[in-house]
Amino acid sequence: MVGLQDLIAGLQRWSVTASEVISQVGYRQRQLTETVEIALHRAGVVLDRAQQDEEAVQEIEARCAEQANKCAQGVEKAETLRSNCRMVHQKAEATLRHWQEELAKARAWLERARQRLAAAKAALSRAESDLRDAEWQLDRAMSRLRAAQNDKERRSTWSEQADVNAARMRVAEAQQAVRLAAAEVRAAEEEVARAEARVALCEKAVQISEQAVTFATQGVQEADTALNHAERSREAAQAAQRSAQRSRQEVDQEYQAATEMMNHTRQGQEYSDEGRVHLAQGERHEAEAQMDIARGRREVEEKIDILREVNRPTLSISAGGIGGGSGSSGG
Repeated sequence: MVGLQDLIAGLQRWSVTASEVISQVGYRQRQLTETVEIALHRAGVVLDRAQQDEEAVQEIEARCAEQANKCAQGVEKAETLRSNCRMVHQKAEATLRHWQEELAKARAWLERARQRLAAAKAALSRAESDLRDAEWQLDRAMSRLRAAQNDKERRSTWSEQADVNAARMRVAEAQQAVRLAAAEVRAAEEEVARAEARVALCEKAVQISEQAVTFATQGVQEADTALNHAERSREAAQAAQRSAQRSRQEVDQEYQAATEMMNHTRQGQEYSDEGRVHLAQGERHEAEAQMDIARGRREVEEKIDILREVNRPTLSISAGGIGGGSGSSGG
């Protein structure tokens, strides 16, 4: 009977222990379920963020590629512009040299024309002086001729007439020389005017050519600056493109990690769901075991009650026992 009582106590302890174990397992299962749900939510957030980052990086990468292409085209245009500006600068310098040479020729021509004019004016002055002298000689010759004609004692004025004729010839020659000298002066003046106009034209052309060279030099400098800016922009765009590519790699790794995280979390969710199934089975088995323990305990208690009844002495048995003892003692 003592062994049966120990059995009942053991069954009671097992029942309590089983209940506590099932309770702890249920608590752990609820914690695991909450943890898995939180992890699943976080994994979803991380995966969404990774997808958004990937889309953003794809857009940035496309923009960087487009910008790099535009910068490369800008560099090509800047190089073409610089080449054209240098060609224009070379042409402007060649034009300036040409007009400087033409100006030097025009100035030399003007100097010769002025010298010619000075010589022509000097010749005209001499011709006019000779004409005045010839006219004075003619006046004297005519005076002598008139005096000889008025002299009644003179029979012939041939020599005086010859002097007058000679003086008139010299006057005519002097007049012709004056006309020729005057024509030369006019021609020299016209040449000087043409030379001065040529000089003025060449000076204007030189001035314009110098301005063109200045503008062309500024254009070359600006083209160089534009090319430098274009090259810097291209380098910056290429650097941005490389950064975008690195970001793409990092985002790919991030997306892969987020996907793996989601897969592990879902696998954990599967394990959690499987654990809930096993927990439900365990709870069912524990409930059945509790029922079995209760029935066993009742049966053991019934057996103990039976044993107690069996081992309890009755009144008849007790009396017979007492009488028998007395008889034996008497005999």
